[in-house]
Amino acid sequence: MKIAIIDDNRSLANTIRDIIELEFDEAEIDIFSSKVELEQFLEENDIEWEVVFMDYNLEEDVTGIDVAKIMKKYTNKDFKLIFITGEGSFFLSTKLKVSGLNYDYIEKNSQMENKILDILDEFIE
Repeated sequence: MKIAIIDDNRSLANTIRDIIELEFDEAEIDIFSSKVELEQFLEENDIEWEVVFMDYNLEEDVTGIDVAKIMKKYTNKDFKLIFITGEGSFFLSTKLKVSGLNYDYIEKNSQMENKILDILDEFIE
């Protein structure tokens, strides 16, 4: 399984990677900490990710929606997009419905690890 993690909080990105690797040792994981870093990668490589975990508030004035739309310009391949947020679920779900993206989201809380694993288990089935 090929996975991308896009989060400006490197510590959180590494935690998500560790959670995934403990349960899915065959996972190939790429981590990006900025829109610029991701765009440079996309310009030089084909997207092969099956699942993308992305911080909703990625950078000042850059949301995960902005970055997801950029990613869509580089591929026709469908990938499971999971936004990670500290925002309330109502706020985020309202913003995302307007975006037209196919997505899911998880909140940064004590249940995050279980939700990450549940999403990946569903994806594998």
